[in-house]
Amino acid sequence: MEKQTPTVGRIVNYFPTEKQKQALSDLGCNKSDMLPAVIVAVWGDTPESAVNIKAMVDGNHPDLWITSISVLEEEAIAIGSGKYSWPIKK
Repeated sequence: MEKQTPTVGRIVNYFPTEKQKQALSDLGCNKSDMLPAVIVAVWGDTPESAVNIKAMVDGNHPDLWITSISVLEEEAIAIGSGKYSWPIKK
């Protein structure tokens, strides 16, 4: 499968770090291993380019702004990585 190149406006899955999940929980949001996110900036034009995202949380809190993160490698462990992946069809 060909790797996707990130572009502004694309929807991705974000895997918050344990520290981020705890901070959200402390604010009354649900702790989630995966959050939906939108790419708001791209730093390059390759599939490996870093991106900035706005991740949507489940609770009464503003979206998370995450800067300069990279895509997960295919064999990487997702949960708690602080990285993003493309949505997977099931």
